[in-house]
Amino acid sequence: MIPRRVLPDGTIRLAESAIVGNWPQPAPGVSCLKINRSSGALAGENDPFAVRECFLAGTEPTQQQLDAPPPTPDDFYQEPR
Repeated sequence: MIPRRVLPDGTIRLAESAIVGNWPQPAPGVSCLKINRSSGALAGENDPFAVRECFLAGTEPTQQQLDAPPPTPDDFYQEPR
């Protein structure tokens, strides 16, 4: 019989909440923001390239990239190499 690895109950709850977008509160001194994955600047409200990132206090981006070009099909699909 192959032994099965059992995850702690907290790990399972964290994974389930992350799937539905209910992330736990960050630790003191940490802030989580949505940034543009291409530029690293703060993401706009309808930014298709926005990802959630966490930063130590004082290291987070402070400016939003205002002159970002609209996405093109090349931004979503690349030829295999």
